[in-house]
This record gives sequence, C-alpha cells and structure tokens, in this order.
Amino acid sequence: KFIGSNVKEELGFEIQVRNNKKDNITITIEEQIPVSKQSDIEVELVESQGAYVQPLGGRITWKAQIKPSELKKFVFKYSIKYPKNKQITFE
Repeated sequence: KFIGSNVKEELGFEIQVRNNKKDNITITIEEQIPVSKQSDIEVELVESQGAYVQPLGGRITWKAQIKPSELKKFVFKYSIKYPKNKQITFE
C-alpha cells in the first residue's frame, strides 16, 4: 500500500504447536517483531491474539496449556510504514 510518500506493508505469521504426548503440557512461546531505530520507519503490532507484549523490545510471549493430541495456533501481525525511497531489510 502506498500512503502519500510512504509505503505500508503488513506481515503476518502463524505458529502451530501440537502436543504429541499423552499428558497435558505447558508451553511458553516467544517471538519478536522488528524494532526500528530510525524515526521515519514505523512498526506497529496489529494483532497478537492474547499474547503479552513488551512494547519497547518488540517481544511477544504466549503461555498456553495444550492437551494431548491438541493443535494450537498462535498468530501475530504487524505493519511497517517507511518512505518510498528507502529499502528495508530484516536482521
């Protein structure tokens, strides 16, 4: 999407976890969204489905109990807005 002199991209990810054990398990999943060090590049968390979010570090944490043979999905989305004349890379 182009907004004036900026480009806005939205990215989303889905993490799937299945419990193949015979007992319930407790799991902690940590993920990271990009953190911009430049003022003209803005990163915004759009969706994090019940995760704890550390806004300064961009860390997203889910804690869940998963029953035997259960599949759980964890989804997060974020948007990046940056000037058209810049190229961004993820490190």
